[in-house]
Amino acid sequence: MWYGKNRRWRFVLCPFSAVYYFAIGLRRLYFSWRPAAPLPVPIMVVGNLTVGGAGKTPAVIGILELLSRHGFSPAVISRGYGAKKTVRKARAVAADSSPQELGDEPVLLAQRGSWPVVVAANRYRAACHVLKHYAVDVIVADDGLQHYRLPRTVEIAVVDGRRRFGNGFLLPAGPLREPLSRLDRIDCLIVKGEARNDECAMTIHPKAFIRLSDGASRPADYFCGRTVAAYAGIAHPDGFFSTLERLGVTVDPHPLPDHYSYKRDDCLKMARQPGPLIMTEKDAVKCKAFIKQGQDAWFLQMDTVFAPKLKQRLLSLMSDKL
Repeated sequence: MWYGKNRRWRFVLCPFSAVYYFAIGLRRLYFSWRPAAPLPVPIMVVGNLTVGGAGKTPAVIGILELLSRHGFSPAVISRGYGAKKTVRKARAVAADSSPQELGDEPVLLAQRGSWPVVVAANRYRAACHVLKHYAVDVIVADDGLQHYRLPRTVEIAVVDGRRRFGNGFLLPAGPLREPLSRLDRIDCLIVKGEARNDECAMTIHPKAFIRLSDGASRPADYFCGRTVAAYAGIAHPDGFFSTLERLGVTVDPHPLPDHYSYKRDDCLKMARQPGPLIMTEKDAVKCKAFIKQGQDAWFLQMDTVFAPKLKQRLLSLMSDKL
C-alpha cells in the first residue's frame, strides 16, 4: 500500500496519520523547550525519514570508514534495535557480543571496524558513556534522526533511490516518520542508488562471501551457476535475492521478517536445506553462534561506495561543522 497502487486503505488510515502528525509535532516542541546539554564533541546523526530498508547501516559504515581514513577517531551510538529487551543502561558492544542482548546492527558495526560502539535506549546516555571511556573526536548516532533528546551537529538522512518516499503519507497511511518538509533542515541526503539534483549517491556492491564457521573468504562470483538456499531477515529481502541472481546464483528464497530473531532450531532446519546456505551479513551476526564447524553456511559481505560528490559533501561538513 505504501509503495504500490492500492489506495483504498491509505485514505482509511489518513485520520490516524493526522493524529501521528500532531503527536510528533508536540514531541518536537517539547524538546525545543527542553534541549539536552551540549556535548564536547560533534554529533553526526544518521537516520531515515522512512520506515526501514533505506540502506542506513551501510551508510553508517561508509561514514565511519571515511572519518577514520581522514584522521578522525569516531565512535558509534545506537539504541540497540533488534535486542530482545530494551537496553536501558549504556553498554559497550564488542565483535563477539550477543545480538540478542545488544541488537544485531550494533554487533555488525562492531565487527566491521575498531571504532567503539555503545548502545542505550537513551542515546544521550550512550554518548556520555563514550566520552567517559574512550578518546574520540566525533560521535556517529546510528538511526537517531527522530531522537530529539540527543543534540546534533550534523544531520544526515538516507533514502532508497528506487522506493524513495512511497506515497508521501505519514505513518500509518504511508512510510514517513516525519513530513517531507523535514528534509529542509538536514545537512545531507544520501540516496542508495541514483541521486537527483542536490542529493548524494551511495552504491552497495557485493564484496565477498564469508563462511560463518571459520571466516574463510571467497570472491563474489564463487557461487555463480550454483543453486543456494538464501535467507534474508531484512526490511526488503527481494533486494538481497536479486543481488545474488545478478551474481549468477540460482536462488531458493526464504524471506523472513525484518530483524528476525534466529533460534537454534531455525539454524538446524536451515542446515537441512540442500546445497550451500547464503544469508545477509545482518542475519549472519545472529546465526553464527548456532553454526557448526564445517557447515556450508556463508554470508555476502557488501562494500559501501560513496560517489565523489558525497565524499566532498561529508568532508566539507567535517571541515565546517566538526
